[in-house]
Amino acid sequence: MFNPSNLHKFEKYKELALGIILLFNVFLALFVNLYLGIEIVYTHLFYIPIILAGIWYHKKAIYVALCLGLFHISLDMILYETLMPSAVIRAILFIVVALVVGQLSELKDKLHSELESSNKRLSDVNEELSHIIEFYPDATLIIDNFGKIVAWNKAMEEMTGIAAGEMIGKGEHIYALPFYGQRRPVLIDLLNLSHDELKKEYDEVTYKNGKLEAQSMRAKVNGRDVVLHCIASRLYDSDGKVIGAIESIRDVTEQNMSEEALKRAREELEKRVDERTAELDYANSTLQTILDTIPTGVVVVDAGTGDVSYYSHGAADMIGTKVKRIFSLEPEAPYTFLRPDNTPMLPEEFPIRRSLNMGENISGLEMKLLDRDGKEITVLIGSSPILDNEGRTIAAVLSMTDITERKKAEEALRESEEKFRNIIENINDWVWESNARMELTYVSPKVVEVLGYRPEDMRGKTALDFMAPDEAKRVSRLFYPIISGRLPYSLIECTMISDSGRPVVFETSGTPIFDNQGAFRGYRGISRDITERIRAEKDLKKSESRIHALLNSIPDLIFRMTKDGTFLDYKADKDNDLFMDPEDILGKNIYEVLPVELSRTMMYHIGKALKTGEMQTFEYIIFVNGEIRYEEARCIVSDKNEVFMMVRDITDLRQNEESIKKAYSKLEEDVRNCGAELLRTKGAMQNIIDALPVGIIVVDASTWKISHHSQVASDIFGGSLADDAILIGKTDYELLKRDGSEFLPDELPLTRSLKYGEITTAVEMTVRRADGSEARVLASSSPIIDANGKIISAVESMIVLKITKGRARNRSG
Repeated sequence: MFNPSNLHKFEKYKELALGIILLFNVFLALFVNLYLGIEIVYTHLFYIPIILAGIWYHKKAIYVALCLGLFHISLDMILYETLMPSAVIRAILFIVVALVVGQLSELKDKLHSELESSNKRLSDVNEELSHIIEFYPDATLIIDNFGKIVAWNKAMEEMTGIAAGEMIGKGEHIYALPFYGQRRPVLIDLLNLSHDELKKEYDEVTYKNGKLEAQSMRAKVNGRDVVLHCIASRLYDSDGKVIGAIESIRDVTEQNMSEEALKRAREELEKRVDERTAELDYANSTLQTILDTIPTGVVVVDAGTGDVSYYSHGAADMIGTKVKRIFSLEPEAPYTFLRPDNTPMLPEEFPIRRSLNMGENISGLEMKLLDRDGKEITVLIGSSPILDNEGRTIAAVLSMTDITERKKAEEALRESEEKFRNIIENINDWVWESNARMELTYVSPKVVEVLGYRPEDMRGKTALDFMAPDEAKRVSRLFYPIISGRLPYSLIECTMISDSGRPVVFETSGTPIFDNQGAFRGYRGISRDITERIRAEKDLKKSESRIHALLNSIPDLIFRMTKDGTFLDYKADKDNDLFMDPEDILGKNIYEVLPVELSRTMMYHIGKALKTGEMQTFEYIIFVNGEIRYEEARCIVSDKNEVFMMVRDITDLRQNEESIKKAYSKLEEDVRNCGAELLRTKGAMQNIIDALPVGIIVVDASTWKISHHSQVASDIFGGSLADDAILIGKTDYELLKRDGSEFLPDELPLTRSLKYGEITTAVEMTVRRADGSEARVLASSSPIIDANGKIISAVESMIVLKITKGRARNRSG
């Protein structure tokens, strides 16, 4: 059958063909009407060139229609010598036909172009969906309306051990063989049943949001009994017509086994009740050995008799032997106490006598101890009275800490200062120091290599003098609140101009300098050239690309995100599955829409997935519509710069676990009640610890939590200590070294005693409290070892050297 659209094949001949047809129509009309004199008008032949022109040239066919209409009117006037209405009507019909055919042809070509574009987009989407299904972490299969398998992803291959090539295109319930050993209906086949039939025959299957779900389907896969969590739903085309079905299968055998494991754990916890009771008995005896274990020498003197009632091993080691009276001046005394100027100390000056007689609290008093053999050690002395319930002094406690090695270390430190300066001047980074006006007072020689200036050229000037005007204004505004607040700063970027005019980007950090009276003297810092690193980061950002991926058949919440955490797209069964409105999510960075800690966790797993190419799985807690949710996220790489984040709600599972934890907490409370009577027996010994003028802390080796502490220790830490608290980790205070840097966990005396069994003495540290005040102390520690040689705890003593007040600091950064 003739189809005018086929004439598009003769595109290059269309002008010639149209011209020939027009000439033929004109010649035929002239020949028949004028030459032969026949009054028959062949207007129906005129529609052929008009229709062809409309098909080929769309609305331009009106020009052909006008020409033929005028020719027809002219020919009619020659024949009849007057203007006939019929000729005018035919000419108008020519124009109408040209407009209609041209409009329809133009619309047809437009629809044809849109169809080709839609087919291409559909092909791209199908390819992306196939990629997602193939790498979806749950085993997934898809069947068509005839029950034949059209998709069998990698997770399904791994679960069943059967390759997709062996299953694609097959039907008759073959997909049931790997799970049940026979061809039989599975969850995906139940989609055609009514709700009543489902409820009657399959009570373990639930229907929700157009999906069937079976949480505990038992099967046998590869000879192993398993429990499966299955979800099935129909697949629809764009017209809402069912084109197949999809089922995802997850192995939840371990999850079902968890209840049995929890039962065994309950039995184990009950066993621990008995063990805990025995431990509390042992704890009472352990407390009695604390004072003998701390490296600080401790002596308790009775107020009534003046005799020594307690004498620790540390005191015996320092003095050399046990004595009856600590401040005796009898000739047989094995030691002599001297003032720092080496003159003997009188009995009434001795700290413990002042505590007994006048109730004084003395700390940080430096003295020398000279034995009969002439051996001299330097000690820090502290003493405090022990009061009864009525406030009367019944005894006094004396603490002695050997600081002989510390004195030697101070001398060694002075000798090392020159070595330190040499090291600073030879490291790769540029080290500098400024006065209170931020004028450079010291510049390391490395600046010559980095900027080309000599140190003497920069001294007396500020860093702003070596920046472009706009950069100087920006840096000045940035540093104003930092310098005004005398705050430390780190890793701040700024750009300086070298001697050759080349811009150099620095990453600079600085610490304020204060003199002994606390007056601000300037800053000391270090700057690192990061010009090349900044250039590399900019090049990396230019190479980022985008991709679109969305899967409506998977029940999980899915996000498509870039490597920097920007949300590109999402998929959710319903919008209330989202934690925010879609308009508030798309195009924004993860740090703009999620809590900071959760954003950091997700960015870590995104980075790890992109680096390793492997799926990353993690869990987190989030509030959605005022309700707490426990969610599991799986991060899958979709492109070198993009990932899919698949999120699954596991709130019900975690709430069940919380119920079990509450039951455990009840059992542990029973444990504590069992040992309450034993704990009351420790009161007497705790009074001695609280009365000591030194801070004492005991940390359990198994939990790393504080099991005992004295009141002085709590005062040192600003009242923030409590039994069962964690001393090391996220706290309201900082532990600083002598140089102002923060202790690493393994450098702390308590850590060294707990982990390595070391005995540390006279380690100077500064406790910076939450209110900004500081306590400078000498800390000593020692492990507590049981009869089997196992470290069960460690004890630390602290002598206060100095306490300074300060403003509250900003802990956020």
